[in-house]
Amino acid sequence: AAGLYVALYGAGSLLAGPLGGVLADSLGRRPTMLISACLGALAMLQLGIARDPWHLAEATLLLGLVNDLGRPARQAAVADLVPSADRARAYGLLYWAVNLGFAGASVLAGLLSKVSPWLLFVADAATTLVFGAVVFFLVPETRPERPPEQKSQKTDLTAPYRDTVFTAFVLTQLLLAFVFFQDSST
Repeated sequence: AAGLYVALYGAGSLLAGPLGGVLADSLGRRPTMLISACLGALAMLQLGIARDPWHLAEATLLLGLVNDLGRPARQAAVADLVPSADRARAYGLLYWAVNLGFAGASVLAGLLSKVSPWLLFVADAATTLVFGAVVFFLVPETRPERPPEQKSQKTDLTAPYRDTVFTAFVLTQLLLAFVFFQDSST
């Protein structure tokens, strides 16, 4: 059952990429990050109260979706704000910040779980809301204005997958993710 729940989280996360990208391009980077933070906190609390296997499954899928909904907006904001010559470094710093936060959170989670497992869900929701507050109060919208001729165009989500080099890259990254996340499911 645990493997199924981890897979559902991953499925939600996979769906979040294209949906978050469309939202970041249509609503803006900041609103997408705020939606992700607010819904992510609520989804985490819902997962914490779920007891029925179906409720756990739905809550896990939803959490995967809304937690990663803001990821494309964060990546796009870096591209919007950082000159192209400095982007590799900026993305590297973002990567390190996320991973250092994850490492620190893992230690704190171990300590909190000894007090009460429910605190894990509450603490995650609280820190997610703190991130949302930081975005709300300190992060401006970074989405560049689209030319008038592009405003009426619909987004074709299948266009990148007709590019064979991009598709090969995505499949390679998918295989890498399967291997990378084996520790989570194990």
